[in-house]
Parts: sequence; structure tokens; C-alpha cells
Amino acid sequence: MEDWEIAPGRIRETAAASSSETIAFSKPYLSTAQAVPVCDNDVAFRVDTVLSGNVLQLESDPHKTRLCSVAVGKVRVKIGDEAEFVVGPHGMFKVKAGVACSVRNGLYLDAVLHTVVLVN
Repeated sequence: MEDWEIAPGRIRETAAASSSETIAFSKPYLSTAQAVPVCDNDVAFRVDTVLSGNVLQLESDPHKTRLCSVAVGKVRVKIGDEAEFVVGPHGMFKVKAGVACSVRNGLYLDAVLHTVVLVN
């Protein structure tokens, strides 16, 4: 790993004197199970690892729409009252604001989700 990826885990813009916006994020920085703001307070990003045999619960939030992409693995997704479906590598699903979702990994390998959180 590069030194910056361990600490501080992000690279801030240096060209703009008036702001110090973050322009790069490391895997450890993004793997905190929390959404990291990437564009002001309107857009955030998070990385979740769903261990083999486990379930990730995305609680209902009336102010957030989530776009989830399966980076690694295959998961069973249940969004609100919709029928459960399977999403494989590089597939994506959307969880609308105010709707809960569960993501189950039934495989022997860990699954990784990349989620863009849009604040409504």
C-alpha cells in the first residue's frame, strides 16, 4: 500500500487555494461501514464487505437514495416488499428513500458492495 492510503487515507486537492476538497480515497478509509461525503453533503460513498453467510441490513432512511453496485461476489437482495432477486458482479440495484433493504451473501466467498448515497 502507498503511505497515504494508510494515513490519512485520502488526498486533498492542492491546486485550489480556497478549498481543500478530497480528490482520492483509500480502501481502508472507505471501509469504515459509514458513508464518506465525496461531493459536499449531497453525495457520499461507502464500501461494505458482506461476509460469507451474512446479511447486510440497509435501514430505511427518508432522506437517502442508495445506488448499490456489486463489486465482488453474488448477493440476494430484498428491497422493501419486492420479491427477492439475485445480483452478480458489476450489477447494480437502487434503494429508494424511505425503503429498507437486506443483502444476503450465500456464497463461500465474501461479497463487496460499492454504494453511492444520494441525499434528497
